[in-house]
Amino acid sequence: MSKCIEVRRMKLRLTAGFSESERIELGTLEYTGEKYIWTANEEEQEEKYKYLIAGFYMVSGLVKSGAQESDKLFGFFRERIPNNRKSVYFKEMLQEFGLDEYIEWEYVVASGIQMMSDSYRLEKV
Repeated sequence: MSKCIEVRRMKLRLTAGFSESERIELGTLEYTGEKYIWTANEEEQEEKYKYLIAGFYMVSGLVKSGAQESDKLFGFFRERIPNNRKSVYFKEMLQEFGLDEYIEWEYVVASGIQMMSDSYRLEKV
């Protein structure tokens, strides 16, 4: 099985938190090869996390309950991918992630789209 096929079948878990021991799952993102699917985590959160404000579980542009599909990567994730994909810096990032070229879903999987300025992270399920 090629790496590309393995990656396409992968589901990623979006987590948020300010420490490794308290990362909370907000939902999952997957790609079918044609559609992106976001599924919100609707399970009861542990009692120890009840101190978090309700907005903690809200992710901009994504449903808080149920699932949604899109032909395009949801904006919340897309805006975390650098725009200047022809720059030397971006090409170096691709190499660091073990990618030969930019393919959107492969980049999302490899990078985890984590930004220095927030606590969100995509993790392999």
